[in-house]
This record gives sequence, C-alpha cells and structure tokens, in this order.
Amino acid sequence: MELNTLNRLGRKIFGSKNDREIKRLRPLVKVIGDFEPTLEAESDDQLRARIASWKEKISAIEDPEEQTGALDDALPEVFAIVREASKQLTDIYCALTEWIEEHGGIPAGPWVESFDEAEEPQS
Repeated sequence: MELNTLNRLGRKIFGSKNDREIKRLRPLVKVIGDFEPTLEAESDDQLRARIASWKEKISAIEDPEEQTGALDDALPEVFAIVREASKQLTDIYCALTEWIEEHGGIPAGPWVESFDEAEEPQS
C-alpha cells in the first residue's frame, strides 16, 4: 500500500486532526451556547457586572492552582459574555452604518470639523 492510501484510510477511520479537534471542542461550544438566551436579555451594565464579579472572585484566590481552576470554570461564561457584548456592539455599528448610508454621509458636527483641521502626518 502506498503512504497516501494509508493516510486516507487513517483519516476515514480516525478523522483528520481538525475533525478530532472539533469533536473535542464541541462540548465547550455547547456550554458557551447555553449562556446565550440569558445574556441576550442583559444590558451592557449587567454584562460588565458579570465580568467584574468573575474578576473579583478569581483575584481573591491566592493559590495558583485554585486560581487556574477558577479561570477554567469561568472560561465558558466569560467567553459567552464577550461574544454577546461584541454582538451588541456590532449591532450598534451596523445601525450607525445604515443611518450614514440612508442620510448621505456622516452627520455634521464638531467631530467632522476636527477631521478637516487635522494636520497631515509628517513622513
């Protein structure tokens, strides 16, 4: 048998390295996804409070091994919070972009004048 044939046979039986990695991460992704319905209903301040709570809990632990365990425990929820915050921020960005497109450009204001008056960078 040729080496290529053995490689293909091995991938069919055991899956590729990527397939195995996806299989290993799938339970973690599910746990992170389980937080989504709760977090979608929370405001920015509530999301910040959750992060602050985790920071406080973890920083209060003095033993490095316990702290590592607490970080591991926090990972799914913290990741879900960051993902939700980024989704909310993206929604705001998309709404602003749509408004700019609908109204024909950036609204007039002091920030526009400051861009016009900005000096060119010296090269």
